Amino acid sequence: MLKSVLIAVALWLSSLAAGAASVLLAEFGTSPWAIGALLLWLATLGAPTSVAVLLVTWWWPGGSFSIFLALVSAAALIAQVACVCLVSRLLQRVRQRARRVTHAP
Repeated sequence: MLKSVLIAVALWLSSLAAGAASVLLAEFGTSPWAIGALLLWLATLGAPTSVAVLLVTWWWPGGSFSIFLALVSAAALIAQVACVCLVSRLLQRVRQRARRVTHAP
């Protein structure tokens, strides 16, 4: 469980950094290939973080920007941890079934 949470935290931090970097690089007119690589990350391993950020942004009524950043960060972390733990459990079940099939009499 701790390993899954640590992986989720690493993915969460990487995804937040990739999102911020893609916006900054797009603002300064960087190569589309660099932005494309960052967006590819956000669409794959960073998808839970990306979805959480988009949902909080969609529902945000306005107000304090610092509260918004804290809420986005917390929602993204929760989504990333939940998804990594879910995938970890699914992989454990697949491995257990594979062991049963290979060790069947």
